[in-house]
Amino acid sequence: MPEGDTVYLAAKRLDAAFGGRALTSSDFRIPALATATMTGERIEQVRAYGKHLLFRFDNSWTLHTHFRMDGTWHLYRSGERWRGGPGHQIRIVLSTEHAVAVGYRLHDVALLPTDREEELIGHLGPDILDDDWHLEAALERLAAIAEGDETLVNTEPVGVHDIARQAWISVDTGDTRLVTRDATDRILEANKARLRELFEHLFRLVVDDETVPAVVVGVTDDGFCLTQYDPEADTEAVDALETEPDATERVASHSAVLDGADDVGAVERIADMHGWSVDIVEDNGQVAVVCRGVADGERALPGI
Repeated sequence: MPEGDTVYLAAKRLDAAFGGRALTSSDFRIPALATATMTGERIEQVRAYGKHLLFRFDNSWTLHTHFRMDGTWHLYRSGERWRGGPGHQIRIVLSTEHAVAVGYRLHDVALLPTDREEELIGHLGPDILDDDWHLEAALERLAAIAEGDETLVNTEPVGVHDIARQAWISVDTGDTRLVTRDATDRILEANKARLRELFEHLFRLVVDDETVPAVVVGVTDDGFCLTQYDPEADTEAVDALETEPDATERVASHSAVLDGADDVGAVERIADMHGWSVDIVEDNGQVAVVCRGVADGERALPGI
């Protein structure tokens, strides 16, 4: 399984071979990018971020790949025989006049504007292998947090429904549907990357492919809630949860209702960073997660 140092070294080699050079051909062998081409575009740099690999082009687009368990990039001279595996495992081929990069068994392949990279890596912490990461600065920041001079997260106005939808597409939710209630999005003061990470953990906790047809994200007077929901059942329970969350029955132990101790712990940790509280509640057999104490943001968003 490739680890961060493997991806880092791969990025260094690819950057040395492709950085500052234009592609003479590009071949994307996945359905989502079957008609895409970056032929003729110049690669500014190849950078690793954790186990993510980013090819940044001078036309302000980025090619993103992830190694996961078995992905790899192989670098060859032009005309050299490829030896990374059978042809059906090849996902991407990028060529310059003198070099060819062949991506085998790559995952999470995406071609997106460079200014949207945060959608794919914004939920990650700092990459300690990155050239811009400095140990001294990190220690100074930790010291400031410990002394109470700095908050744990930087916040901005964030739309609940918008960030929930972004998190939804990054989690395996099977046939379960996402339902966002209310005609307009609720703007909260939060760290955007951490809020998306929180929703990802919540979706993993409450989604059950066999028993949960839908998950509802709604808002309360001082926060938001996420509910297991059967569209064919009576909607009064969900309505009551949003209008009177304190009337529902709190569960003494979160793990007693929801499997996934790591996800529960991550949700509580992110909530604590923001000064929020998290409750797991039950109403008429429906399990819900309620986040309270969330401040409203100042920016207004148009209706979604």
